[in-house]
Amino acid sequence: CGGFIEIVPCSRIGHMFRKSRPYTFHGEVARVNELRLALVWMPEYLPVIWKTDKILGNYVAEAGDLAERVALRDRLQCKSMDW
Repeated sequence: CGGFIEIVPCSRIGHMFRKSRPYTFHGEVARVNELRLALVWMPEYLPVIWKTDKILGNYVAEAGDLAERVALRDRLQCKSMDW
């Protein structure tokens, strides 16, 4: 728990993929996972996220029930990203 956030507009991020994936992947799944991460682990940054990503808010209903994940964060006493 803890960490930091950097906003670097000109950054490039790479990812190495396997030759074949054992699962189906499409952009919407990534968007929902990105949203779930923000809602659970970075709630204090939601206003910044909504400003920088106008589309992500469209997936809130698909994020599902995050109560168990939030309870885990609380139980582990994770610090905010500001820590």
